[in-house]
Amino acid sequence: MHLKTVIVTGDLNAIGIRTVQEFANAGATVVIWSDELTAENATKLHEINIANYEFYKVDVADFKQVEQAAQYIFNKYKTIDILISNANTDKDTSNTGVGEEQWEKVIDINLTAVFNCIKVVAPYMVKNKYGRIINAASMANIYHNLEQTNYDATKSGLYGITRVWARELTKHGITVNAVCSGFIEPNASTKITKEKLNSLREKIPANRLGKPEEIVNVYKFLASDDASYISGAVLNVDGGYFA
Repeated sequence: MHLKTVIVTGDLNAIGIRTVQEFANAGATVVIWSDELTAENATKLHEINIANYEFYKVDVADFKQVEQAAQYIFNKYKTIDILISNANTDKDTSNTGVGEEQWEKVIDINLTAVFNCIKVVAPYMVKNKYGRIINAASMANIYHNLEQTNYDATKSGLYGITRVWARELTKHGITVNAVCSGFIEPNASTKITKEKLNSLREKIPANRLGKPEEIVNVYKFLASDDASYISGAVLNVDGGYFA
């Protein structure tokens, strides 16, 4: 497996933290692209003893900032092997009540940022004739939620981005895939009732919620040489929810 330089975008949620941990433990240098590294997340990274990571403050929705960040990383490490677009946000509101700012914020982070990162990173991967690009999708690709027109639009768009870039880049030794995660166990700070959790579990054939590491295990597989013939796929990791 090529594990020299891995870029992970977005805030370090449960999946993001585990992604950094797993790839760093596998020997990669992990570069976090985010416009904010909170004290809480910095503490988490310290507690799980991750040494070989670097934080680069960048707004991935800003093309120029992404361009500068990629140039810096490539000049320093001479390679960009894996890009995991984990940046994600939602702004729930009634569809008729979606304002311009709410629409643009979600589009910028969930869609424009993914395009920016792939467009900027791809030429470096082409130069080295190797790359793995993994986009974090969601069940909104398949099941469209009420009052999430902005979020659902981005996740549907992400499916298109994944497939189109796969058609263009796979001939250069670069695979482009997306992972559609199902319901994942909430962290301690998530405000969700026990009744709601039980209701979710009853709808999942696996009879449980997923764990962050189960999503990251799929990231690791798609980043490996074993997945070299998989490109343009959107993999559901949902415990059979959409079976």
